Amino acid sequence: MLLDGGLPANLILVIDLRPGQQNKLFVLSSPAIDGVSANTVIFADSMDFSADDRSLIYDAFNEVTLIDGSEFGVWSIYTIDLATNTTQTIFPPTPGIDISFPRFSRTSDNFATFDVLDQDTNQSTVFACKLSTGDCKAVANVNGPFGVPSYTGDDSAIIYSQADSSTLTGFSLFRQPLANDRLTPVGSPTLWLSNADYSVIYRRGQTAPGPGGVALENPASGSVQSGIGLISGWVCNASRIDIDIDGQAQFQAAYGTGRGDTQTACGDANNGFSLLFNWNLLSPGTHRVRILADNVEIASSTFTVATLGLGQFVRGLSGAFSLPDFPQSGRTARVQWQEANQNFVITNAGGSSTGGGSNNPGTQLENPAPGSFQSGFGLISGWVCNASRIDIDIDGRATFQAAYGTGRADTQSACGDTNNGYGLLFNWNLVGDGTHFVRILADGVEVGRSTFTVATLGLGEFPRGLSGTFTVPGFPQSGRSTQIQWQESGQNFVIIGVQ
Repeated sequence: MLLDGGLPANLILVIDLRPGQQNKLFVLSSPAIDGVSANTVIFADSMDFSADDRSLIYDAFNEVTLIDGSEFGVWSIYTIDLATNTTQTIFPPTPGIDISFPRFSRTSDNFATFDVLDQDTNQSTVFACKLSTGDCKAVANVNGPFGVPSYTGDDSAIIYSQADSSTLTGFSLFRQPLANDRLTPVGSPTLWLSNADYSVIYRRGQTAPGPGGVALENPASGSVQSGIGLISGWVCNASRIDIDIDGQAQFQAAYGTGRGDTQTACGDANNGFSLLFNWNLLSPGTHRVRILADNVEIASSTFTVATLGLGQFVRGLSGAFSLPDFPQSGRTARVQWQEANQNFVITNAGGSSTGGGSNNPGTQLENPAPGSFQSGFGLISGWVCNASRIDIDIDGRATFQAAYGTGRADTQSACGDTNNGYGLLFNWNLVGDGTHFVRILADGVEVGRSTFTVATLGLGEFPRGLSGTFTVPGFPQSGRSTQIQWQESGQNFVIIGVQ
């Protein structure tokens, strides 16, 4: 911020334009190593928001007085957690070194690039760092004071400024390619844009799978979640995946399920993770999940939860509704409330599903429930007390290895321990409409079975480009109505509001 006289102050004002949100004013300080704030910050300059809007990274000019009374002024880098209003030091004030112009990478909030200028030589070096580990590498030497670096939209390179006397501005932008780790320079820099300075590169759309080998697919940032849904995605390299929700609770996800689409990025296919979660446990409004690979945050998403306002698990509701002109003009889709999902599912025209199931002692196949409807993406899940490996057979035609060993505290009494959960994310569009069955195999032996009905839109394995919002009258109670909306990522409908 600037004072009335135009001089900078040690303040940052964050203006929140979202409805119902308030602006925040931060007085800048430099957290000392022992946790005590030091009043060394004079003003801030370059800033960048994280993709999930949780963090603000910025550089600040510091005036530091040493024990002997001498003083020095340098730039250093900090972050503000906008949820907790706390400040962290990324790089502390260092005599003779200006560390400035920080920018998050475009596909992950776990990486940043910045300038490191030697005050004696007035020469800068562009660095890139992995924030969770502190691993940093020099990317490029700048022919001039500051490179003002920025990652490209896919994080495959860093763009920075060089002095260029052949141009009117005296500068040009250069591109330095990076390895898949987002840190290591590969090859030599090349001219990217002549006669230009101070690059600012932005990315439109969702945060995409980065070169580091991770993608959080559900819940997508900006999406609406309702009922019992999936937190899912893939990670190339990890021993364990945990999911943090709002910083209040952590759950171990099932990890290691087959994802053939990750073969190119990861070099293998057993990289999927998933966690079944009841969104009714959260209050309606904005929430955040963080994906932790071996306790290190690698991805996050901010989204909205909508509920019926009737508690954590609503019982006794029923209702079937026709949705006109969906998925195409002149066609009608039928949805039906399914208590096990705490949501609506697509059904066949008759709305009837038959089926049965069985479970061996010390096991429980929970989803899909016998006689249920399944549509879009769903989780095949349950628990087994004792096994080395869990496989899931679908219709006797294909077998998939499930992730096994996730924490299930509710199995303590039955099993004597808790690491008994299994799960497999599956797209029911792949098997088509009609009656199907799954068999659960523990070390090759059947321990559970369920027969159910799959209903699809009849538009292939993954229909794209559909949209639709519908009002369901008289639900969940007479005189009220519920709004549902098609969500492509889940290939199903979600509740977005109740009136």
